[in-house]
Amino acid sequence: MRGSGLASIFFIAITLFPASAPRAQDADNPTLRAGVGRVGDNLSKHGKSLIALDDDISLEIDPAIIAKGDRLKLIPKTGDTTALGWLVVTSGDGEPPRGKVRGASREIPADSNLEFVIDDNEQVNAFLPFIKSLTSAFYDDPLKGPLRVAVIDVVNPYGERTQAGDTVLETISRHICGRPQFECVKREKIVEEMWRLRVPTSRGLSVHSEKALMRTIGDAVMVTGHLRLSETGEAELVLLARSQGRAKRDGGVWRKFVAPQEMFGTGKAAFERVTVKYADVPTGLLKFRLANSPQLDGMQADHIGSSDLGGWMSGHDGDGGITMEPSRHFVFVDGESLAMNPDGNFRELPVAAGERRVRIGYYPQATGVGVALPRPARPVEKSFEIHVNPGETVEITILSGIIGTHGIIAADLLTRSIVNTREVFYLHAFP
Repeated sequence: MRGSGLASIFFIAITLFPASAPRAQDADNPTLRAGVGRVGDNLSKHGKSLIALDDDISLEIDPAIIAKGDRLKLIPKTGDTTALGWLVVTSGDGEPPRGKVRGASREIPADSNLEFVIDDNEQVNAFLPFIKSLTSAFYDDPLKGPLRVAVIDVVNPYGERTQAGDTVLETISRHICGRPQFECVKREKIVEEMWRLRVPTSRGLSVHSEKALMRTIGDAVMVTGHLRLSETGEAELVLLARSQGRAKRDGGVWRKFVAPQEMFGTGKAAFERVTVKYADVPTGLLKFRLANSPQLDGMQADHIGSSDLGGWMSGHDGDGGITMEPSRHFVFVDGESLAMNPDGNFRELPVAAGERRVRIGYYPQATGVGVALPRPARPVEKSFEIHVNPGETVEITILSGIIGTHGIIAADLLTRSIVNTREVFYLHAFP
């Protein structure tokens, strides 16, 4: 389910799926378990008696018990559970069930039955409706490999992690990460990076800190949950999935589940026992601008870097109207590239307070009549860290130039509540 739609699924009914899910039975011997479904008749209608690799086949199976990307075994009609091959479910939520054959160990009759690859209670679990929505929304091609997922946390209405939420998170993670169509980011890596960003729970994730998290753990669909007790004492859980890397999925997908609190295997006290406290994330603001006419000789700056351009400039001594100058300036903060505005300033960036990693630089260019000197492969750049205090605006002026055979880049922090020891840079240090 997408966007603003909402489904309330009652756990009691769902958790009975493993026992009551439809089973296709062999017509000749109804006492034999013949799997959970059977191959559709689209092959036999075309005179095919055997199934081949990469066949796209229809499936006679209850769509409520499968999700896009699931694996199903192809088993004999006799009731033998030895797999003849397997397929990937390619149909999404609300579509007629279909699959593509990806493996075959023996000849596969066109009237074969279907069986789950994973355990029944894992295949059909309480959170399957959310898993179906997740795969339908974000899993574009189940034949190209798994979908990366980061299960972040489950918080209460105050943004806190609780013992009940952590128990639910563990269950959700098991059901998602145990399916072959998902590749889950390690929990330890998520927690470590969130603490580095000073974001103890998902409530504190801003657009920028979420991007920083994704740069570290890699592009992944982010899953979060919100859990509370209703006035009637029932547990209400909302699961959400979203991805910044997939613009067409704006708003993500979400499902609501309602159940007696005992269904979580825990009581009221667990909902009140806080395991991680929510705290507002202190922020600051970074502003970068290019100096209009930097006076480089004898200048002072907080961070200075230089690069020897002698090899690149070989054969061009600056005579004959040839000018060497900086171009294509860039700024990265915690790995995020900032766009430059037409006025020479870069886009302002709100950041979490604390240490921020900055990289500035430019690519030298030669200009003049008949000049065909390519830009060097490596830029003139400088990397450094800035400590941003809560509520502080740090304005950084970028100074750059080419003197002799050296490219120079510097960052001057004009407004700081605490000013670092500044370096004095004399250009005569370079020939």
